[in-house]
Amino acid sequence: MPDRLLTIAQEQLDATPYDQARLRSAVNRAYYAAFLTGRTYCDEKALVTGTGASHEKVIHALLDHPNLAKRGNQLNEMKRLRHKADYDWDRDISPRDAKKTLKTCRELVAFFQFIDPPVE
Repeated sequence: MPDRLLTIAQEQLDATPYDQARLRSAVNRAYYAAFLTGRTYCDEKALVTGTGASHEKVIHALLDHPNLAKRGNQLNEMKRLRHKADYDWDRDISPRDAKKTLKTCRELVAFFQFIDPPVE
């Protein structure tokens, strides 16, 4: 599923001309690919604990782990951009922000799927 979401995000960015609907959709799809992969990773490593929204749980689980804090910061930034894309209709999403989101989310998905850092 994450690969399909990333493909949809890329298709939105490949379509011209850019418009806000496509850019916002690309940011949303890319973020959810990264978030869902990160959530699965945290569940498999038994890192998610506590209360709150699942997005916050995953981000905080990553931030609280010294080997994963960088990924937590990246995911948190991507969540901020996704929130802007989904809810802040008075603020445009730039093609640059959408491309940055897709690039970073691809890196996160690859990390969570293919890298198995020691979690101790």
